[in-house]
Amino acid sequence: MGANVISDRQHWDSHEEVQKLISSVEDLRSLYWSLGYDPRVYRESRRILTEMEALMRTDIPDFQAFQNALSEVQQRMERHKNGQDLDVPLGAHECYVSPIIAVKDDKAKVLDLLNRRSFDVRGLFSIRSLLRQRPMDPDRFKQLIAELTELFQDRWIWQEKDVRQNVLGKIADVEKEFNLGEHGYLPGSMGALRQELADSCWTLFRDQAVGGKKEQLDYLLTNSVFATHEYKPGHFSLAPAAPIALERFSEMARKNARLYLDSPWMHVPWLTVRVQTDLLDSILGPINEEVRLATYIFLFACGTCLISFAFHFSWRVLAIPALFLGLSVVWGFLGERKTWMLKHIRSEIVSRCYDGEVVARRLQRLEEKGVPVPSVLYLLVRLGMGKEPKEAR
Repeated sequence: MGANVISDRQHWDSHEEVQKLISSVEDLRSLYWSLGYDPRVYRESRRILTEMEALMRTDIPDFQAFQNALSEVQQRMERHKNGQDLDVPLGAHECYVSPIIAVKDDKAKVLDLLNRRSFDVRGLFSIRSLLRQRPMDPDRFKQLIAELTELFQDRWIWQEKDVRQNVLGKIADVEKEFNLGEHGYLPGSMGALRQELADSCWTLFRDQAVGGKKEQLDYLLTNSVFATHEYKPGHFSLAPAAPIALERFSEMARKNARLYLDSPWMHVPWLTVRVQTDLLDSILGPINEEVRLATYIFLFACGTCLISFAFHFSWRVLAIPALFLGLSVVWGFLGERKTWMLKHIRSEIVSRCYDGEVVARRLQRLEEKGVPVPSVLYLLVRLGMGKEPKEAR
């Protein structure tokens, strides 16, 4: 791959592309809605909560008391290492506390660490009580609380009533802590809000069965989007990496096809077409590379023949490039014919106007000519016709 392509991909986010796909394709929106996932709610709630968290700033009103508390924690950690105070579970917090202890005499560095990373203070109440964590722009924070409340009061969102009530309850807890001023503890209520949003609106693991279905659907779409972007046939060079890319794309297409066939609940027309076209593209990739290689051999043989004529070489010298010229023409013609047939099948599937039996016969003819057609593609063709997938052929 060229350097420019790699540079472009550094700014490409497969998760973001999947979200755009869900929002733009009606079949996908309806499928996700049936699970209780609304891409608009996901997008807006994450945006609002992320901004709320970004507004939070930590301060230490009594730095001397904070240093004393850190010294006590440090001593307890040392006793814990020496086999004492084993009933105090400090190990999980050591990686967070140790960097703070290392700079405990410099308030600016301590505040920089606390505001730059997540500081896990669960169980270390002597430290947490000495931190003042408030939004640096209270008016904007209050406005964001109102926006999030309005989002979940909207009766047109697809979350169930009890889900909305739970989220609204967590938002009310955040608002209560905010209104308490310096006496409130916002990180705790905001952490609970984030967890509720994640379980109820983002991952859907509030219900393990529903969350598992969404995870499978996300996995299928992310695989397809990522592999299409990274390894899509037609974007390969003749570099050594090309066969690996083709193999990875083919592996993704087959895994997605098997997962899709084994999950009847996700069968919708758009997704059926997507899985079919990914499989067809995985077949087209190697054939396109063969045609490209045949073209290069043809051009090389033509150049060699022209040079031979120009310098009046004997027919014996011309025989070898002429042979390569003839073979490349035949090889390229056969490859182009297979490509044309596969592209024709692909265009019919994309249009959703095709006879599945005819398409199956065409695929069988291609197999007879040496094209490896995955058996799952026949099942998907039947599914695209509205029939129950059975054993291939």
